[in-house]
Amino acid sequence: MSNKIKTIIIILIIFLNCTIKLPDDPKAPIWDVKITRLPLFKADTLRIGDELKPEDFKRIGTDSLLFISVGDTSGFSLEDKLSIPENHQSFRDKLGDLSVDIAYSVEQVVSFAELYPQYVSSVGQKAVIPPIDLVPITKEITLNEFLSMSITTGRMNIIIENHLGFVLGDDTKLDLLDRGNGNSLIQTIDSGRIEDGETEIFPVNLDGKFISAQFSVRIYGSLVGTEGREVQIPSNSGFSVRIGPDYLSINSAVTKLPAQTLSADLSGELDINSDSLRINYAMIKSGYLQFRTNNESELPVRIEITIPNLKRNGNEILTLGYEVNPKFLRDYQIPLDRLKLDMVENAKLLIQTRLIIAPEAGKFYSIKSDDSLKIDVSISEIELQSITADINLSTPFPEINETVFDDPPRQLDNIDFNDVILRLSFPESQFNLDLKLNIIAVRDNISRTLIVDHVVEKGESLILSKEGINYNGETPTIKDILNMIPESIIVKGIVGVRGDDVTFNRDDDFSIVYSLDVPLMFSLINATYTDFDSLTIEEDVRDDIREFLLEAHLDVTVENGIPLSGKLNTFIGTDSMYINTSLFSVDLPQPVLMNGVVQEPGISVVSFSLTEEKIEALSQSRYYRYQCMLNNSNLSALTANDYIIIKNVYISGKFKVDPEGLSEEE
Repeated sequence: MSNKIKTIIIILIIFLNCTIKLPDDPKAPIWDVKITRLPLFKADTLRIGDELKPEDFKRIGTDSLLFISVGDTSGFSLEDKLSIPENHQSFRDKLGDLSVDIAYSVEQVVSFAELYPQYVSSVGQKAVIPPIDLVPITKEITLNEFLSMSITTGRMNIIIENHLGFVLGDDTKLDLLDRGNGNSLIQTIDSGRIEDGETEIFPVNLDGKFISAQFSVRIYGSLVGTEGREVQIPSNSGFSVRIGPDYLSINSAVTKLPAQTLSADLSGELDINSDSLRINYAMIKSGYLQFRTNNESELPVRIEITIPNLKRNGNEILTLGYEVNPKFLRDYQIPLDRLKLDMVENAKLLIQTRLIIAPEAGKFYSIKSDDSLKIDVSISEIELQSITADINLSTPFPEINETVFDDPPRQLDNIDFNDVILRLSFPESQFNLDLKLNIIAVRDNISRTLIVDHVVEKGESLILSKEGINYNGETPTIKDILNMIPESIIVKGIVGVRGDDVTFNRDDDFSIVYSLDVPLMFSLINATYTDFDSLTIEEDVRDDIREFLLEAHLDVTVENGIPLSGKLNTFIGTDSMYINTSLFSVDLPQPVLMNGVVQEPGISVVSFSLTEEKIEALSQSRYYRYQCMLNNSNLSALTANDYIIIKNVYISGKFKVDPEGLSEEE
C-alpha cells in the first residue's frame, strides 16, 4: 500500500467524527474528500467566578458576589468600668453641749438665833420682834458634781424659803460669792419681802464667768421684824438657802458626766457617682470603707454608724459601731464584699453617726466645748459585680481586621460595585451605642477611611450601604471605599455606651456580629477576561492539514450565561506566550434577564470561513486563547457560577487525495 493511502487511513482514524464521501469515478487519480466536524478545541467553560479566585472568599447562593460573616468572635466588655474610684471625705464637729447633771446644793439654814440673838428666848413663844440691822452672816455651800466651770451662757438659782413665822425683808441682801476663787462676788440678790411660808427663786447670771464648786452666801442688810404684831415664833424659826443650776452652756469644765448622746454630728454624704455612671443598684464584688476617727477630747466615745445605702442579708441596712479612747486616733475598716448598694432613694452615700459617751461613775473629766471629734471616711476603689445604672461610658471598640482578598484579583479592577453592605450587630447590647469608628480599606499599603459617627439604638444594628449610614443619605459611603478592592477591612475606634436604668454584669461580654456583603449588582467598565489551553490537533495531523486541506470553515457554539454583552475573540499561536493570531470573533448572544439576573442563557451557533493564511496558521499552532471583552453595563448581577461556554468547535472542508501518486499535481 502506498504511503498516501496509509496517511489517509491514519487521518480517518484520528478524526473520529469525520465522514468521507468517495467519488463516483474510482479511476480518477485525484479526488476531494469532504471532512465534517473535525474537533479543534475541547469544550471550554469560562466562569467569571473562577477568574475571581473563589478560594479567596466565601459565596452564598446567588445573592452575593462576596459575603463575609463572622459571629461572636469580637466583643467589648465594661469590666474595667464597673468600679467606684477611691474617694475621701472628712466630717468634724465639736463636742458641743454636754449634760452635766448638777444637783441643787444642800440647804443652808439661817436660824432665828443667828438673826436675832438678843431675842432667842422668844423661840417657841408669842412675841413682838422689832426691826433690826443685821450683823452679816455667811453660809458656805459646795456643789459636788464639778470642780470648776467656764460658762459660755447660763445661770444659777438661789432659792430662799422663809419659815421665820413672819416677813423676811424688806431690805435683806444676799451676796453669792465664789469661795474657790477668793470669795469673788458673783451677784448680789435683794430678797424683797418674802412672806412667811413662801419660797422665792432668784436667778444669778453666769454668762462668761469661770466658777468653782465652792460658794458662800453672805446675808446682810435689815429685817422688818413682826411689824408691831405679836406672833408665834416657831421652834425652827429661820430661813433656808439653796443654790443650783438653771441652765449652763459650758466652755470648759472639770466635772462628772452622766452617760449621754453627744450633740456633735459627724454625719455626711459621700458622692460615689459620676457623669458617666449613676448607680441605682449594684452588687459589690470587693472593696472597703475605712473610718479614721480622731477623738481630741478626754472622753471615751462610742461611734455608731448607719449607712442606709449599703445593705446585707437581703435588705438589712448596714450598721456598725466601735469605741475610741480619749485623745486617741483609731482606724476602723469594714469590707464591703457581697453587699448591696442601693442608691435609688439617695443619690449619695449617706454616713449617719451617733456619738455616745459612758463616763466612769464618780470620775471627774476635764472637758472643753471646742474639743472636737473628726471622722475621715475613705472609700477604696470598689469593684462591682453587677449594676443597674444610668451610664454614659466610653471604651475602645474591639478592632476588627478582616481579610477580603489575600491577593485582590485584577479582574475586579474594572468593576464598580453598585452596593456594599457592612453590618455590625450587637445582640447582647442593652444600651444605645455611640459609635465613633474608622472603617479602613487597605490595599498595597494604601488605605482609604470612612469615618462613622452614629448612635445605634438598643437592639438595632449599624448598617453601612450605598444609602449612607443607616440610610441617612450621607456620602462618602462604604461602597466608595470597597471599590478599591481591598486586601482587608479594618474597623476600630471608640464605642460610647449610653442607657438609663440598664442592668449588666462585670462578666458580660457584648459580642459584635458583623458581616460584609457585596450584592451582585455592579457596573462594569470595559472589562476583558481571558483563558487559554492547548489545541487538540496532533503533530502529524497538522502536516496533513497544511498539505492536503483545500478549503475549510469553522463551526462554533457559544452559550452566554452572564448578564453582559460583549464580544468573544479567539486567537491561536505557536507559543503559549504569544497567542495572537486571530482565528474568529463572535458577539456574545444575549441571555434572558430579570432584574439583571440571568434566567436563561443566550446560545449562538456560528460558522466562519478559513482563509489559506488561517489554515496555515492553524496547522502550525499549538495553543488557543479566548478573549472575552465585556461592554459597559449598569446594575448587572453576576453570580460566582455565571459562565461563558465555547463548545462544538469543528473544522469542516475538503482534503486533496492522490492515493497512487499518479497525478502530476502536487
